[in-house]
Formats: sequence, C-alpha cells, structure tokens
Amino acid sequence: LRQEIDTLRSAVPPPATVPQDTATDLTGGAKEGNSPDRITALEAERALLQEALDHQAQELARLRLRPARDNSEIRSLKRNIAKLQDRIADLHASTSWRITAPLRWITLRFGRGRR
Repeated sequence: LRQEIDTLRSAVPPPATVPQDTATDLTGGAKEGNSPDRITALEAERALLQEALDHQAQELARLRLRPARDNSEIRSLKRNIAKLQDRIADLHASTSWRITAPLRWITLRFGRGRR
C-alpha cells in the first residue's frame, strides 16, 4: 500500500509556482508580463493540476477502502479453512478411516510409500 502511494505521489507533478513578477499585485492590477496568453496558460495549468488532485483524491479513497475488502476476504478464507478442517476431522473420526488404518500403515511401510 505504501509503495502504491509513493508511486502515485511521484506520478503527480509538483505544484507550479508563479514567479513574483508575473503575479497580480494586491490592488488587482496586473504587473508586467501578465498577458492574456499567460493568464490563459496559468488557468489551463491550474485546471490540469486540479484534475490531477481530483484523481489523487479518488485513488486515495479507493486505497482506503482496500483494507475493508481485504479484511472481509480474510474472514471468508478463515471460514473456509475452518470448514475444511472440520471435514478432515470428520473423516479421521469415521469408521472407514479407522478400519482402513492397518491397510494404510502396510502400504506406507512396505508399498508405494517406501522408496
């Protein structure tokens, strides 16, 4: 999970910083170099960064749900293991298992099981 998060972080470019000389001053007036083309480019970059941020937020939400799904799957697998263990215990407790025990011992001792 940590590796996936680090991979996602490296995929998102760092936030762009606007040089001070192209920023708008506090009174709302434009400083030199703040052309409409530059503003359009900055707005486009902001939109791309917002899209990347939204994608990262969705990915984070998906990753946060993973432990719940994993825990549910683990519980299901544990139930299946318990059922299989019960079946094995029932088999070992059966009459046919007890009756065939000498045959299994002979086969393992002198037959196919010995090499």
